[in-house]
Amino acid sequence: MPSRGVQLYARDEGTPLRVARGQRVWTQSELARRAETSSGTISQLEGIVGRAVSDVLAGRIADALDLPRTDLFTTRRPPAERIGERSRPAARLQDRYSGEHAKAEAAQWQCYLDRVRNSDVEIYEWGSPLSAERASARFGLNSHSLAAAAREGRVRSPLMPSGRNAVPFQFNEEELAQDLAGLRCCFGDCDRVALGTSGGCEEHGHVVVWTGAVQTLDARARISAGKRGKARPDTALRMKQDAATHPSQG
Repeated sequence: MPSRGVQLYARDEGTPLRVARGQRVWTQSELARRAETSSGTISQLEGIVGRAVSDVLAGRIADALDLPRTDLFTTRRPPAERIGERSRPAARLQDRYSGEHAKAEAAQWQCYLDRVRNSDVEIYEWGSPLSAERASARFGLNSHSLAAAAREGRVRSPLMPSGRNAVPFQFNEEELAQDLAGLRCCFGDCDRVALGTSGGCEEHGHVVVWTGAVQTLDARARISAGKRGKARPDTALRMKQDAATHPSQG
């Protein structure tokens, strides 16, 4: 078990850490989020000689990158005269905020979406939490309806907006697929996702309300369970067509 008293330093002045992060096309903020620390800490580990962290935090960073801790950190303290020096020149502002990481990550996301839409089997390989916009593009949903469903607890969202400093909704791809499987339209043989409170999909929700056939959550669960597993060869194709009508967003 790690001891909280041990101080570790980025190996080779932060180069392995910076390379590992770059290979995953993650920003410093993204790695910080996954390791439950600040982007400033990641920046200092990559760019300042002698920035020490606890072995607990070093372990979280290594786990986030799926690497052994010893590949990224060492107990050897740098020479005293070098503590606080920059390990590499500061990037020019125009380079630092050029958006290259964001562009590369957006291209990677679009490639993944194309794979999902062209695959005959279910794929859940993105790995990172999805924003409401990306989750909507991934599953062919309306982003506002999805956010409302998360807010009201009909689908799971690890991060829920609250207060003035609200954070965006984020969704686990596979968990969201499971939740959506239990939210099928209660109108006739329709098998579309029903995110609203009526129990009907976007096409049939108003019909359900007008006819007074709004279903309770228990009834909706029974309807979804009854439809689950039945052969519907058109469903996969239609869901892909639905998804294709929603352009992917970063």
